[in-house]
Amino acid sequence: MDENNIPEMKPQLELIKKSGENGNEYWTSRDLCGALGYTTYYKFVSVINKAMKVVQEKGMDMNNHFYLTVEMVQVGSGAYRKVDNYHLGQIYESGELKEEATIRKIQIVQQEGERD
Repeated sequence: MDENNIPEMKPQLELIKKSGENGNEYWTSRDLCGALGYTTYYKFVSVINKAMKVVQEKGMDMNNHFYLTVEMVQVGSGAYRKVDNYHLGQIYESGELKEEATIRKIQIVQQEGERD
């Protein structure tokens, strides 16, 4: 922890990290959206789309980094609806996200509140 009393963010990112059946680690786009302080998921989708473009331009295998899933979530009325959710793997290795920038953004969100 630094002198500004900002908590270390790697543990928080570790808390939302998941493991697939094959042992590969990934984060869900909806979990990252919340951790990074976006107020709505559709705004975070533009970040995902930019990351996908970078991976594609670098000639990397998209399947190693992005996997689209559809999940059922409960809405306020108690009903369920389908929502898209990406599984993001190797987010730092591929350059999809910069580790220092991601951690710093989470720290800012903790101090200031959600992002638009």
